[in-house]
Amino acid sequence: MAKTSETRPLSTWQQTIPAGRLNLEVAQGISTARDLRTLLLDAAYSLPATSSEGFLIPEGFLILLYKSLLSKGRLADEMAAFRSIVRPDIAHRVDVRAMASLEELAQLEFMGLDIAQLRERVREELSMKPRSASREVVVGMLLHRWLSLEDPIRLPELAAAAGASLPTVYKAIESIRPECLMRADGKRVGISRFAAEDWKQWLDAVSGGPKARYVDRSGSPRSPEKLARKLFDQGRKDVAVGGVLGARHILPALDLVSAPHLDILVHGGPNTDLSFVQDLDPGLVRDDTQTSRPHVVVHYINRPVNLFRLEGPAVWGDLLDCMANLWAAGLTHQVEDIIKSVAPGGMHE
Repeated sequence: MAKTSETRPLSTWQQTIPAGRLNLEVAQGISTARDLRTLLLDAAYSLPATSSEGFLIPEGFLILLYKSLLSKGRLADEMAAFRSIVRPDIAHRVDVRAMASLEELAQLEFMGLDIAQLRERVREELSMKPRSASREVVVGMLLHRWLSLEDPIRLPELAAAAGASLPTVYKAIESIRPECLMRADGKRVGISRFAAEDWKQWLDAVSGGPKARYVDRSGSPRSPEKLARKLFDQGRKDVAVGGVLGARHILPALDLVSAPHLDILVHGGPNTDLSFVQDLDPGLVRDDTQTSRPHVVVHYINRPVNLFRLEGPAVWGDLLDCMANLWAAGLTHQVEDIIKSVAPGGMHE
């Protein structure tokens, strides 16, 4: 899957300071003025204006830039331009600071911030994985919310959940046909329907990502079910069972085929340590050739929130990820049955 942008706005959180409430957001790798303008305007839209009595509500927004390629001069010019086009009561409550390290957060102590808490939160945000996401991941998050009957979501929240930049979120939304979208109060978006062709295009995209394949050289391979139990015994929370076994667990009433192999979902990327796979069975050997008949296939979950289901020692993947695994294995009719079962309105032609 082609990646769009390496920029990544992370989640927004609040701290209470003497002057009121301060929303804080971290963004990595901002390299263009367009991306910065998007962050600034979204911050402005998120702030309340005035109360009914006309008094300013004491709430501000601070964006912390890490690994930004914008010069100090360009950053100052963009802030001046931003403040010249928004209302004064909003303009003075939005600020941006370019940071080179966690230690520089001490410079913000004059605002009344809890620096220790801020440093820990920023460290956590900067270490989150993955670092970038594609349009398909964004669409997948919208599909997840639709199938879960959740309300439309604000774009910054969608960006944080998908691990994508706001420009990537906008492009993802543009890729969805307008009649399949629903919008609420001008700031929230969701999916209202998804046609058969839309499903096919999305599944083709998400199922084509990198994988690690393992074949059994012992001559007496363990069944996918036994391998899954061995995986659960390892006690890992960043690894889940997907594919046929995962879909069957979520939808036991569906008549799914026997699992051709064990599909493992790993929250990470292709550089993740996969040595745990050999612990499932010493006979497993990695073979990524297209002609191999794998007994285990590892798929990577490229978003901050893995959506795994923890049930005792068992960890199961999200249904959409299981569907993508089945699609990659050529089990298209099984996927169609799942969609007809869980999607509101089934598959629209």
